[in-house]
Amino acid sequence: MAAFLENAQAQAADIDTDLLWEVCGEEEFSAEAIAEEYYGHAPTKTELAATFDCALRRADVFLQKAKGVFKAAPEETFENKRLPPSNAKTARRANRRWAEAFETAARCRLKSRRI
Repeated sequence: MAAFLENAQAQAADIDTDLLWEVCGEEEFSAEAIAEEYYGHAPTKTELAATFDCALRRADVFLQKAKGVFKAAPEETFENKRLPPSNAKTARRANRRWAEAFETAARCRLKSRRI
């Protein structure tokens, strides 16, 4: 069990919190549902545990509504956590590049679902 937890925590550290927040939407979600959306397939137990761990550790980004149920923080709250005020111009540029990459990935995923 200890090895499983260590593996899940290591995988949680690799989760892109910005991307995970983006795929959440505005509705409440379960850890399993968001893990499936994030990974693009039914999550393994390790992936599910990693997603759950990430959501619990980032209470500033993911609000826990009930056991295993979360809601993404409002955009203005999340943006304030993500953008350091001292370097806002660089952060805006990075966010723009990130948004373009996210849109490209989303288009690719939609195309693959149609096939």
